[in-house]
Amino acid sequence: MSNIDSSELFSEPSDFDPQELPCRAALAFILGDTSEDNLVELRADLLRWARQDDLALHRVLGLPPSPCSVRRELRDFYLREAAALLQLEPEASGWARSVALYEAACAFELRTWESWADFDRAPSRASPLQRLLWKARKWAKFPDCDRQFHNLRLK
Repeated sequence: MSNIDSSELFSEPSDFDPQELPCRAALAFILGDTSEDNLVELRADLLRWARQDDLALHRVLGLPPSPCSVRRELRDFYLREAAALLQLEPEASGWARSVALYEAACAFELRTWESWADFDRAPSRASPLQRLLWKARKWAKFPDCDRQFHNLRLK
């Protein structure tokens, strides 16, 4: 992934809850959580790794085994945040949310992404949904089909 140094990309959504991340301390830190609690947890993980001879760092931190997998986790985090912004009926099923997010992501990819791909941040005219889709797409390509969006387990 090229030139990911944007402060906007690493800033968390306004209602960011690090507990929602599968690899809490490490991914939360990447997303900008520098709270004392998170830093203490991250430090404890690093110390646990430093005291071992045979543990891979990614396993101690609870991260996926490759940078590509970490990027997908971060993409999926922003896609879940984007799904929460979709204007759907409260009783909409998970499948309906998946299809709606898939359609929004496809529209963003086809109409917007190419002109925004090289930006360091989403344009100021971007809607909140577009900002989250931009952040997700900066981390990794969108899933290929609505079934893969359903695997995100949208709320």
